[in-house]
Amino acid sequence: MNKKFLNNGIFYVVISLVAVLAVGAGVYAYTLSQSVNVSDGGVYNYYEAEGQPAPEDVTLGASAGPNIYWDTNVYGSFTKGIGDYLATSTDAAAFTLTYSDLNDYTYIDVLNTQATGNLEYTLPATSTMVQILPDVGATRTWLFHNASSTAPTLTFVTGAGMDLVGVSNATDIIDAGEWAQLTCTRIYYRSADNENIMCIVDELENSE
Repeated sequence: MNKKFLNNGIFYVVISLVAVLAVGAGVYAYTLSQSVNVSDGGVYNYYEAEGQPAPEDVTLGASAGPNIYWDTNVYGSFTKGIGDYLATSTDAAAFTLTYSDLNDYTYIDVLNTQATGNLEYTLPATSTMVQILPDVGATRTWLFHNASSTAPTLTFVTGAGMDLVGVSNATDIIDAGEWAQLTCTRIYYRSADNENIMCIVDELENSE
């Protein structure tokens, strides 16, 4: 029994050596096909010798997905929001912003076509806003423009479960031709306030 076991062991060792030598020969042959020594001591490249196009150096960038969990440094210009604007007009006295309005766009240009009446823009309720801002501390900013050139104003109205703040009690009113930034943050919920969202509105007046 010992002699048979020994013979089997020698057989497997021989087979392993043959396999290793075969792999090594293949690698060596591939290497020769890429770079070959010529008689004068020089070396030429496979792609040059065979007239094949050499592979180009390509700089690639990748991200594991839409979520980034680490600090990011940008050593150049950073542009965001390209093309994500909404230009709309209305003759209604009131309008409630939808999930698509705020989730899909960061710049909203509003033309109030009423002759004299003002337009109220009601922000979505908490149940909608938490879909846009899923975690406490999550923040989004939107730019609004009252494109009307005459008297009508655009006024922001809070949705349910939301707090709207500004430097004065008139910053939620955007005069004709002016702009406003709206920044909303998902806040820690307390039953005493019954609020999940806090929005800061800044009316931006024409400087000249």
